[in-house]
Formats: sequence, C-alpha cells, structure tokens
Amino acid sequence: MGANNTTPDAACPECTLVQDRYETGPGQHVLLEPRYEPPAHTIPASHRWITNPDRKATHTGDAELPAGTFCRISHSIVCPCNEEPSGPPVLKALWRYNSGLLAHFDPRAFEAG
Repeated sequence: MGANNTTPDAACPECTLVQDRYETGPGQHVLLEPRYEPPAHTIPASHRWITNPDRKATHTGDAELPAGTFCRISHSIVCPCNEEPSGPPVLKALWRYNSGLLAHFDPRAFEAG
C-alpha cells in the first residue's frame, strides 16, 4: 500500500481528509485514497490509477491491465463533499466511510470477483 504523505498540501481542499499526493506531470498532482489498493478489475477504468515508487501516478484510461494488477482510486470520486458515486459497491462503501456513515471500511465485503 502507498505511504501516507501527511504534509498539509496532501489534505483534500474540500473535506480536509488527508490523502496520498502523487505527481501526474510537471506541476500537476492527484490525491489518491490512502491505504487502499483494490484489484484493478473491480474498479471502472475511468477511476484507476497506477502508482510508482517515485510517487508518480498514471491514469490507466481504458488500457487493458494484466490479471492481478492492483490500482489506486482518486479521492475525488469518494470525497464526502461530492455526491455518492455510481458504480461498484466498493466505491459507494468508501464514500460512505469517508462521509462518516460507515464506522469501518472492509473492502473484502464489497469487492467482486
């Protein structure tokens, strides 16, 4: 799992939850949900990010990923200041957890296949 970058600029500007900050290009970054790397096949392609040890992240787009690949999720899709996401139950559960509606987040209860 990714290391948690706890510098102030890693806090979501909307909800203030601390996130992992990864560079996506010169002067650009993305905030990724900390401590959660789901199997890529359980997350819609539009929400998958692959990270490198040098703290750079790449959006996978519609690329076909090898079996067994894990990914990261952009915080923006599960930020409690945004509406509950549509899509797989794991995204909804993570949004509910971030919103304080779930006391615990156990991804195994929501990840399919």
